[in-house]
Amino acid sequence: MRRCDAPVNPHWHAIVLEGGFDEHGNFVHIPFGNLQEMTECFRRRVVKFFLERKLINQDMADNLLTWRHSGFSLDASILLPSGSSKERESLAQYLARRTAVPPPISLKKVSFESFRGKVLFHTSYNDYFKENLRLFEAPEFIALLTQHLPPRGTHYIRRYGLYSSRSRGKWTDMPYVAALAPNGWKQNRLDSPASHDTQEDESERSVCSSERRAAWARLRAPADRQGV
Repeated sequence: MRRCDAPVNPHWHAIVLEGGFDEHGNFVHIPFGNLQEMTECFRRRVVKFFLERKLINQDMADNLLTWRHSGFSLDASILLPSGSSKERESLAQYLARRTAVPPPISLKKVSFESFRGKVLFHTSYNDYFKENLRLFEAPEFIALLTQHLPPRGTHYIRRYGLYSSRSRGKWTDMPYVAALAPNGWKQNRLDSPASHDTQEDESERSVCSSERRAAWARLRAPADRQGV
């Protein structure tokens, strides 16, 4: 759990394929290039995102782009070799658990002192706070804790490229992709492609699109009320 004066550390996890398939079904390996240039592109897109939504003004945007140490970084140190389906599955499960609203704090680290109305938080030594214990007023602790609760209906996991809902429905038309698909997909699709493709694709697309519209409406509602 972080305090209001602690550094904010928003981050994203992604599984990215180093390359892609050409029109003939051949896989072309395209290793990651200069991560520093990718980091700078990422920084500028984030600053532009905030500027377009009027969350910052032009002066602040220009100021942020002059920072020598921007705080943005990309890490591509974890590599999965081809054919490592078990390792890939384990990593995907880890990312899903980390993304799907993980508990912001362990109850083992919290105790409530009812006679004082205070919450005692204890953990390992923290270099930033220079201590391993912190005493909070109960309302302050609740306020800090609720900062970790995302808005209802927030979309946490997104899939692009071959793993998008629309593309997955067309894997049976791409033998070179179907051969590399997870075993579960092969069992559900390759035994009778016609029946599964017709039924599952439509349901996947309709549910996905309806969820996107509903999530977008919920996310836009507060902004519309504020005139954003």
